Amino acid sequence: MKPMEIEQASMAIIERELQVALDPEIKPIVKRVIHATADFSFAESMVFTPGVVPYARELLARGAMIVTDTQMALSGISKPALKKLGCQAVCFMADEDIAREAKARETTRARVSMERALAIPGSKLLVCGNAPTFLEPLENHADLKNTVVIGVPVGFVHVVEAKEMLLKTGLPLHCGARAARRQQRGGGNRQRAALRHGGRSGMRILLAGTSSGCGKTTASLLLMAALRERGLDVAPCKVGPDYIDTGFHELVCGRPSHNLDSFLIEPRDLPTLLSRPADITVIEGVMGYYDGMDATSCRQSTWEMARLTRTPVLLVVDASGSAASAAATVKGFMTLREDSGIAGVLVNRVSGAHHYELVRDAVAHYTGLPCVGYIEKHVNLALKSRHLGLVPAEEVEDALPRIQEAARQVADTLDLPMILELARRAPVLPVAPRKYPRMDGFRMGLARDKAFSFYYRANLDALEGAGVELVPFSPLEDGELPKGLDGLYLGGGFPEVFKGAAVGQYVHAPKASARHWKAACPAMRSAAA
Repeated sequence: MKPMEIEQASMAIIERELQVALDPEIKPIVKRVIHATADFSFAESMVFTPGVVPYARELLARGAMIVTDTQMALSGISKPALKKLGCQAVCFMADEDIAREAKARETTRARVSMERALAIPGSKLLVCGNAPTFLEPLENHADLKNTVVIGVPVGFVHVVEAKEMLLKTGLPLHCGARAARRQQRGGGNRQRAALRHGGRSGMRILLAGTSSGCGKTTASLLLMAALRERGLDVAPCKVGPDYIDTGFHELVCGRPSHNLDSFLIEPRDLPTLLSRPADITVIEGVMGYYDGMDATSCRQSTWEMARLTRTPVLLVVDASGSAASAAATVKGFMTLREDSGIAGVLVNRVSGAHHYELVRDAVAHYTGLPCVGYIEKHVNLALKSRHLGLVPAEEVEDALPRIQEAARQVADTLDLPMILELARRAPVLPVAPRKYPRMDGFRMGLARDKAFSFYYRANLDALEGAGVELVPFSPLEDGELPKGLDGLYLGGGFPEVFKGAAVGQYVHAPKASARHWKAACPAMRSAAA
């Protein structure tokens, strides 16, 4: 008999012999477990929280990460289902740093693996089969919102204790066994049987340019808008201290854009900024790919950020007036550093499909890299500029419809399936969130309007995470400061463009009205002097 015929015959026998009445949502899972273990007693001993199956499906649809305690369980997840959902699943148990930490702390790899998983924000499906200590960190973890446990510990130590603790947590259980069932073997098989679904951990891609002005901001905004048009939740980011591009990112994606700045931000904190739940994170680079603090080190460059975050890179190439020569440009970027990280090429400013095909074929021939589509030269957002870059999104009334219309124009010229395939190569990064001193009850006035719009979102998140209440106000429109402030945060922007001297006179108020104040940008500091 063929394998599929054997499985079908087994399922028929189980259907005929199964005497226990089961919920229709639960029965297929129980049958799969019995098929994997040849043990009908599971039908009576397994515990399912009411409604857990549709709840788990909802979490998967919203981007829950599947974390397993064994590589065997990981390998048992249906690859077609993962591919269909655009999902990933992870197991940290085999990581060398997990083993080293477990040895140093004299604990198990399973426990350290779970601690790492819990440090990653977002919904999770925790899959446990053979390692009871995998679940121990759950007992004292404060935030277990949107968490489902699949499988059950059946290994050799702390089995009963882990099962009893698991039931006490009140977490939704999917294929859990009663605590009374003790040294029951076959946990890995049960995991593999229960995991006929996929989990998702956000994909990640970085758009880098050959130089400033090559069109990477246009390409980034159009890619974000095109992905959003297809129903994907896009988390935007920008390399370096750029506050203007992030404003356009937020406008397109409907959520804040984070700056990834390897000069001001320690490398250990970058994964935290990239761990926001989303279908995909799209990162826009800065200047040319290798441009940084000096001519040779590539420090603080887009290349360094791609390496630190292990993110696949799409090189945006301006192909106007060239064909095969564009491949020479790509070849140079590939070979300048052996670890270039370039995974594909997005061709900008072509005259049409035939022009793109010439560039695509040349790039494939000389470099072996795929091209992921093109943007025609007539697709131009025509965003106005000022001395610090683009005019901020807050001042461009028709920015969003203009970008959305341009995104519709490139809907058939960007190869989104290939871009998503490259983005799936990005590994899950270990996250170690910082703990900040508590400042509960502290009220911080936040200047927020067209004149004051330059803020790192991470700074605001850190303040709120520490318990600070941010109180927005407009220096341009409000006649006085909010009452009862303990501090004032004046971000950067263009105060000299809006009312100039009036803004300068207004901001003298911090010294008299708040105990702590902070101003950014030379124009702001000079106005407040």
